[in-house]
Amino acid sequence: MVVPLLPRAWPMPKQSQPPMSVKLLLALILAAAPAAIKAQPLEPAAPPQPAQTVEPSWIPFKTNPGDSIIIPITVNGAEVKGLLETGTPMVIIDRQLAVDLKVTLSPEVELEGLSGKVPVEEGRLTSLKVGLFDGKDIDVEVTDLARTRPLTGEAFSVILGARFFSWAAMQVDFDHAVLRFLPSGAASGGVAVAEARLDPVSKKIMTSIEINGQRIDRVEIGTAQPSALRLSPRIWARVRLKTARVTDIASADLTGIAVSPYTIVPEVKIGDHAVRDVTTIIDPDHGGVLEADHANALIGLELLRHFNLVLDVPQGKLLMAERQKPDPPARKSTAGVQGIYGDDGFQILHVMRQSPAERAGLKVGDRICAVDRARVDAAWAGHEKSTWSLGAVGRRVELTLCSGEMKTLTLAEFY
Repeated sequence: MVVPLLPRAWPMPKQSQPPMSVKLLLALILAAAPAAIKAQPLEPAAPPQPAQTVEPSWIPFKTNPGDSIIIPITVNGAEVKGLLETGTPMVIIDRQLAVDLKVTLSPEVELEGLSGKVPVEEGRLTSLKVGLFDGKDIDVEVTDLARTRPLTGEAFSVILGARFFSWAAMQVDFDHAVLRFLPSGAASGGVAVAEARLDPVSKKIMTSIEINGQRIDRVEIGTAQPSALRLSPRIWARVRLKTARVTDIASADLTGIAVSPYTIVPEVKIGDHAVRDVTTIIDPDHGGVLEADHANALIGLELLRHFNLVLDVPQGKLLMAERQKPDPPARKSTAGVQGIYGDDGFQILHVMRQSPAERAGLKVGDRICAVDRARVDAAWAGHEKSTWSLGAVGRRVELTLCSGEMKTLTLAEFY
């Protein structure tokens, strides 16, 4: 999973629908985990069983600055936070948690990321409980998730991948920010249906979508993917409109940063539902997130959260219903800078192509110490002040660099 530093200051203000923000996560382990997995059956030694026979209980969740779902789970009797990510095949746990729980680990191997390697080990959990489901003898990948915490703004110790979702159905109510796990086949009726099947080779959950009247198969579902859509270059060439405006965006994993083309697709259909103005990353020609899985596209939480849904992989179905509270449209960057706030100002990590920031001469490494003469510090992260780069088209913003140089941006649509 590659997570973009979405175009504005990071992290984002805390609100029910976050505006576009810097979203850094763990692309490396999520996208590359299969390389470390030995040949083994998909099912655990003992399949998960309901811990009780009562009505499955709802679990409150929250989304972190990467727009990913975080829930409470229990691992070997220890209560921790887990991130839901259908875009990785395995269950992954933090190495420190594995040490604390005295999990026996295999010899370390290294996986390739965007710009380097990260160490990964293997282990086995005695139990993993989520809601009413209790899995026994669960094989897991182990790596240092602590490195993601400064980037995601949320501490979590476990990533629940596609392997977990192959055991039960998950029902998500975005209107009330609750979810629950059900026996496969327990939820049905009254909703549009799309396919959702576990690919036997990549071990990723796949569906299909439609863009510009063209059906696209082998589309991964990634619940920790903050961007709405990712397309392979071949599919982008097939569905691209002549009027499309393309900029670029920086994406990061545990090992580095890569820059990819970024645009808006006017409409994407999944099942019988259409989602408009879909933010889209285009993979590179070689070495992209989709290439290793021979996938054509990936849909993320930004698209899925338009619906209340049931993901029932054993049944091969994704059930979707219109929300009672429609998801507000994502706010677009009108400045074109990506970066991070600190006590010494806002450090620019990327300047988007053809943006007002590029036209004003801002560069990677520049540090902004004041916006409209207001001093910038770490407290701007997570505050409404940080939305200056998402302001109204035509607004003029005066920036004071820490070098003393002044820059003026006129905010504009550029993608």
